[in-house]
Amino acid sequence: MPILLSNPKPESSISETCKYQLYIQRRDRKPSDPNIESIFNCHSSFGKCQYFRPTHFFSSCGAGSNYEHLLEDMFQMRANGDLWKDMPPILLAYLKLDPKYMKPKQDIVGKEFKFDRQNLSFIHVHKCGGSSLVTSVRDADLDLLPISELPLQYNNSKYYKGSYTLYSPKKNKKRNDDNWLVAKYLANNAVTYRSPSEWNETNHMTVAVVRDPVDRFLSAVGHVSSEKFADYGGNLREQCLKSTARETLKCFLALIRDGGYWIDLHFTPMIVEIAFATAGQDTPIAVFPFEYLPSIIENVGGNPRKKRKDGKKPGYRPSVLSNLKAEDLDADILHEICRLYEIDVLFLKSLGIFTVHCTKGKVET
Repeated sequence: MPILLSNPKPESSISETCKYQLYIQRRDRKPSDPNIESIFNCHSSFGKCQYFRPTHFFSSCGAGSNYEHLLEDMFQMRANGDLWKDMPPILLAYLKLDPKYMKPKQDIVGKEFKFDRQNLSFIHVHKCGGSSLVTSVRDADLDLLPISELPLQYNNSKYYKGSYTLYSPKKNKKRNDDNWLVAKYLANNAVTYRSPSEWNETNHMTVAVVRDPVDRFLSAVGHVSSEKFADYGGNLREQCLKSTARETLKCFLALIRDGGYWIDLHFTPMIVEIAFATAGQDTPIAVFPFEYLPSIIENVGGNPRKKRKDGKKPGYRPSVLSNLKAEDLDADILHEICRLYEIDVLFLKSLGIFTVHCTKGKVET
């Protein structure tokens, strides 16, 4: 399915819907308790995140209104079972942290700390450190109190950490439709950051980490081209791995331009992946820039120095791509990447996040 880069709509005056969305966005930016010292307390002096609602971005009032057709295509392909064929399942990892039921911990330098009371869920945005983040949640050593000291309804470790499957290309339609109902339920129970007494058994704050689109694209190409992941993505590696980095990148760009983002999960725009995890619901997402990934991992009890997939390790990427950086790209390649991922440039711009490479690429937004 070739990419329709944008679908311009006529301008109109600010509607009541737009005014309501602005009201919600302003409300989101007011912390429930600005004194809680947590990086997850967005829009406080301690928070490192901003709230973002995909439904607002793609609405007629939003910066991404011209790209609403991407969501329509994605949700229809999900319903048909054709989305991201042969790709890994889409997961939403979760943590319920409660210092009442957990022993004090030590950070990587040996300093004792206690978890903040908070319920967090994590969208796996691919090639944004998602694997490292989800693995950190899975492997988090919460050091729960003995079962005899835990309330009966909370004495199962899966209550405190785990993951939900939102969609799996390898499952049948009935299973995926059931998973979609779960996805909607989770999205409808997502909230902005709360004071300790306001967290309950169902609410949670959904987190996503984002990255410069050019750096992410290069990481995706390195991943898809790697022999380590040849089981996924069909024959893309065979089609596009060339003798030079330039020719390899040109081939992948042409594949995406002609075949659409859906040819491989790792080429899906960040905002589209995030929107998928909200199942079309009006959900606030706590968005963190990529630079804060180590802090997130440390704050959930993980080791920020441990990477699940490290593109810099010898043998991870093909030799022709092993040392490739955005700064090495020719202007025409840089411009094409930024043009194809203009939707992510707009997304980050709406958050005030500067995309240095696409500014150089002179993509108009």
